Amino acid sequence: MLPPEPIQPGVENKNHMKKIAIGCGIAALIVAGIGTGAGVFGVRWVKQQMADAQRLERVMEEMESAYGKPEEFQPPDDGKYPADRVELFVQMRGELLSAGEEFHFEVEDMALEGKKGWLSGVRAVIGLLNRGAGYLATADSLLLEAGMSHGEYAHYQTLMLHGFLRESPETFLDENPPPREGSDFSKAFSDIVRQYMVDARSMMQDHARNARDGAGKRGPGCLECEEWTDYLESQLDVSRSDRTHIAMTDPLTPSLAEAFTDRRYEFEATRPSDYGTWLLSILMVMELDDDGDGFKLEIGN
Repeated sequence: MLPPEPIQPGVENKNHMKKIAIGCGIAALIVAGIGTGAGVFGVRWVKQQMADAQRLERVMEEMESAYGKPEEFQPPDDGKYPADRVELFVQMRGELLSAGEEFHFEVEDMALEGKKGWLSGVRAVIGLLNRGAGYLATADSLLLEAGMSHGEYAHYQTLMLHGFLRESPETFLDENPPPREGSDFSKAFSDIVRQYMVDARSMMQDHARNARDGAGKRGPGCLECEEWTDYLESQLDVSRSDRTHIAMTDPLTPSLAEAFTDRRYEFEATRPSDYGTWLLSILMVMELDDDGDGFKLEIGN
């Protein structure tokens, strides 16, 4: 096994959970598996240990080639969401949650266990990183096969959770603090939730702009487009002035609110209820780029 790459001067970031790289959406959370010590696993070392992380990278490249990046998703120009796409989202949500069932239970076990020793913690980190990356690779593979982009899925999921069900991982954490509050798991999961909210707001602002630009290209003859543009502009204004607001979620556009109401039973059945199910939803929205600097997994503080 190769040794960890050395930390380069000026590279270490005190807010090390701010950006998520391939497979490392779980990395911040899996810090819970570490009790003592510090260090950084370099990108090459991690990739050598994690076949599923490499598989995720390949699937992400395929997804981006087919549909572009998640933030490039184009909502309908006139605000009328197709019923068949809502149906496909409902179907895929069930399939993706089933695909992540094993990982979900592993996260729950970690929340209960709290801290571990250094050696067992490292093994847990690598194993869970690999399986977490495997979940994301499987999720994107299922979406590709079904003809749905990662961005479209994340769009519907965000509108469903925050706009229709009025659910938030922040509220969940306030009401359900980890059994060992103050543990590595507790701190790491809280950081992931905070970054998820930042990423969700950023993604939905991008989607609102894409929809607004698409409506503008339809010309003055599209009355629905004008109404949709007014709605999107108001949502963008609110999201810029209120850092807690996620664009397009409050209020939901009428066509989508009606479509979601018809699927209320399915949404209620898949409502996130614990750390594991929230993480499965969170990972579908977290930014997956590494800003060109590679990705690191920090062990300890």
